[in-house]
Amino acid sequence: MVDEMLAQLREELRFLGRGRSASRAAWQLAKRLREVGWTVKLNKVERQIDGSYFRAMRAAIEVSYPRLMAIEIGKSHPGHKQIERLVKTPGVKVMVLMWSRCYEPWTDSRIEINRVQWRELDQLDYILASGGRDPVQHTPAELRLAEAEARHLAAERERQAELDRERGRVELASKIMELARQGWAAWQPVGLDGRLPPPRNLVQLLPGRDTKQITKQLIECGELEIKRHPCSRLIGLHPRQDGGP
Repeated sequence: MVDEMLAQLREELRFLGRGRSASRAAWQLAKRLREVGWTVKLNKVERQIDGSYFRAMRAAIEVSYPRLMAIEIGKSHPGHKQIERLVKTPGVKVMVLMWSRCYEPWTDSRIEINRVQWRELDQLDYILASGGRDPVQHTPAELRLAEAEARHLAAERERQAELDRERGRVELASKIMELARQGWAAWQPVGLDGRLPPPRNLVQLLPGRDTKQITKQLIECGELEIKRHPCSRLIGLHPRQDGGP
């Protein structure tokens, strides 16, 4: 029965619309559910005698037939109060997010105090992200697995990115060494001094933020040294392992 109700609910959410308030969406959904034979009660903000406005701590929509279900309407992410209302309402607890295409709680960019915790989400039965063409149904357990997979994929991407960066640094170091050899052999040693002309200016020959850093590392580890060329008398980088004049 629950699966049938959820299928019916997803079908009605397809026609709910996106650009409306949560209260308006709740009213529209309750209307559609009544039309398909559900018995529902709409809990909305009511004006009190003293002029204030109040909404009972109950889900926006309480379903008593075909079976007990509590439905709360949110936008992109659920809030603490919305979950509290669902918890205090009997029945299968369903959170509808009308602006979310696929709910991923770990991507919630709100400040810490507004983000819901797993212990809150675990009290729900289903989360329906209805912002796309077809509503996507989640359970808290499925979301936990999806988060673990997302973190694993992110770690793999970061590992691959680090490997790519290291490969790029090795290739850049090789190019720096080759330019140093060529410059020294041509009596025109290259260097990092910004006042050097383009043919000898290493930063212009190999533009990029890592050129200076890697060149300095090559000097520190003894691959390169700063030396005056014995023939041209120009100062620049000399590849030590090559010997030379």
